Amino acid sequence: NNLGNAYSDRIRGDKAENLENAIAAYEQALEVRTRTDFPVDWATTQNNLAAAYRHRIRGDKAENLENAIAAYEQALEVRTRTDFPVQWATTQNNLAAAYRHRIRGDKADNLENAIAAYQQALEVSTRTDFPVDWAMTQNNLGNAYSNRIRGDKAENLENAIAAYQQALEVYTRTDFPVQWATTQNNLGTAYRDRIRGDKADNLENAIAAYQQALEVRTRTDFPVENAQTLFNLGRLYQESQQFDLAYDTFKSALVTVEDIRGEIISGEESKRKQAEEWNKLFVSMVEVCLALGKEREAISYIERSKTRNLVELIAKKVDFTPIEYSEIQNLLDEKTAIIQFYIFKDCFRAFIITKNNDKPIIWKSTEEDLDQFRDWINKYLTLYYSDRKKWRNDLNDQLTKFAEIFHINQIIAQVPKDIQKIIIIPHRHLHLLPFHAIPLSTNSEYLFDKYPEGVSYAPSCQLLNIAKERLSNPILQRERTRLEPLSNSLLEGERTRLSNLFAIQDPNNNLPFTNTEVETIAANFYPQQILKNNEASKANLQETTTFNNFTNSQWLHFSCHGSFDLKSPLKSALQLADSEVNASLLTTYSSRYVRINEETAIDLSKCLTLADILELNLPQCYLVCLSACETGVIDFRSNSDEFIGLSSGFMKAGAVNIVSSLWTVSDVHTAILMIKLYENIANNPQDITLALNTVQEWLRKATQVEIIDWLKQKPEIKEEQKENIINSLSKQCRPEHQPFNQPYFWAAFCAVSPVM
Repeated sequence: NNLGNAYSDRIRGDKAENLENAIAAYEQALEVRTRTDFPVDWATTQNNLAAAYRHRIRGDKAENLENAIAAYEQALEVRTRTDFPVQWATTQNNLAAAYRHRIRGDKADNLENAIAAYQQALEVSTRTDFPVDWAMTQNNLGNAYSNRIRGDKAENLENAIAAYQQALEVYTRTDFPVQWATTQNNLGTAYRDRIRGDKADNLENAIAAYQQALEVRTRTDFPVENAQTLFNLGRLYQESQQFDLAYDTFKSALVTVEDIRGEIISGEESKRKQAEEWNKLFVSMVEVCLALGKEREAISYIERSKTRNLVELIAKKVDFTPIEYSEIQNLLDEKTAIIQFYIFKDCFRAFIITKNNDKPIIWKSTEEDLDQFRDWINKYLTLYYSDRKKWRNDLNDQLTKFAEIFHINQIIAQVPKDIQKIIIIPHRHLHLLPFHAIPLSTNSEYLFDKYPEGVSYAPSCQLLNIAKERLSNPILQRERTRLEPLSNSLLEGERTRLSNLFAIQDPNNNLPFTNTEVETIAANFYPQQILKNNEASKANLQETTTFNNFTNSQWLHFSCHGSFDLKSPLKSALQLADSEVNASLLTTYSSRYVRINEETAIDLSKCLTLADILELNLPQCYLVCLSACETGVIDFRSNSDEFIGLSSGFMKAGAVNIVSSLWTVSDVHTAILMIKLYENIANNPQDITLALNTVQEWLRKATQVEIIDWLKQKPEIKEEQKENIINSLSKQCRPEHQPFNQPYFWAAFCAVSPVM
């Protein structure tokens, strides 16, 4: 128990790791401190364990708070007001704090519960008998009133200010400097938000309180608290349009945040949580830069807020140099533009970056546009996860509506007329959308029709730069510039245009057209290694020679089942042989299994999971093609835009180009698309984006008879396989119809690719 307290209070070391150690120590203590044998000690440790869960950084925040509330309530079963009034009051105060931050349940109810618990604590923790506890609870009560939903807002803020001022009567700078600074910070926020009184006076009072707090909350002694108060002060300057002061204050806060990040040693989850916590600081800094006309600097701060963990993993260092605007311009040629989207709290913006413009062209939405987008994306995702058939049938209409809400035509009108290629850098939920397939208002065009050299994607400019740097590898240069004609005789061992293919082919034996896909694609390569059907197991993949071939290939192709796990992204997986199990046979829950429908679960130990992919090293990989479902989906719930998904794993591993899917795809049209894609790549390996967009346009416009004629001209496809595809096509539509003209069929795949 005491060791747990020491870890909970520890200043040095990684905070997340300290709290994990504290929780482990408390739980060990409870193995001896049982309620039966040591009820008082048991209650004390339950209270301490609850506090550790309340402040925990790792794990699900909502679940942590539920654990905290449960532990506090258990402690109160022993710590009654009658028998242990002091401890009862302390635990009531702590329980109130947990309710104040609770995520589950009704927020207004939670805050009322918090206020009630604080007021109960004050019945025992009086100023006369327990002045320090009284001051602590007054400060906490002030926080609850500041956040209160029910009641009159102005009155709530007056109650908050009164509570803080009472706390400061005991919490003096001399006797309690840390608590004094905390309460000054809280008082500053209450004055900043105050409705009553003179606005200028409230502003001055808020600034004075924040500045006093910063006298104690220094970067050296209390870095987290220093950043919090600087952010609060910066927001005040921003809201009062004192933008120069806001800029300087936010800049100072960001220096502190970078220092904090550099000390995190316990893993990527802690860094991701920290990035989510401080994303609001980056957003505010970008807004202030724009208000000051510092558009180039705004782009740099946007880049610093995006995909930070992934960039650090690739660079293998924390103190990497953020990319500057001029470096972004150097990534482009005269015919290519970047459209970088960024979602703010009251609008969204599109930043159009070209090689020759000194600053980005900026398009800004209204707050109403943002509200409409949030409503639209919620409906879009709800339909996707609840009624896949209706989502598929409505996709074109949905994308048309999105184009209207997001004013795509207005944004595109800002792009210089001589631009031939667009690189889309989405933000948060926008990563889930096929921008290349967004309908434009003129001539029934889609976005990629307007740009003859293609529409590609990148998670951030920083990652675009890393991908371009990887092209300096001589082996990858050779693959890009290979000019030899294709061989017609692989059996004689003649070298083809492209080399070193490694492929996974239908591991579950239930994707019949996948076999046609991989066998046809393989005709473009020599040498090649294909793990087919039952051979495509994780054990075989990990065999030393095979694994070396896998990790040293220039071309990787996965034609299998895939899925993205929204609840636990690291469990997202490419299924390998023997990974499917009967869900009804699973008698107990295990994190090893993930249920994919009512009948079937997958055994993650037999899959290639995102966690596995993140451990790979692919130093010579030119293209990873993920011909499977949802391989381009990312964790869109994170406000830090960390780009967590299967494709990000392969980026970290070393791939230059990645082709992945944004939704579940069907077997036959994917096989046709992939065969045609590699046909295009063999003719022009330098531009994966253009190869993909060209085949998507072809698939959208081709009639049944045109597709069949193309198949008949492919000697590398076996006659039986051709007949199977032709029979499938014949069942779908008439010869003159276009079987795949809807976006669901042709738009699922997108390319993350550097500028060539």
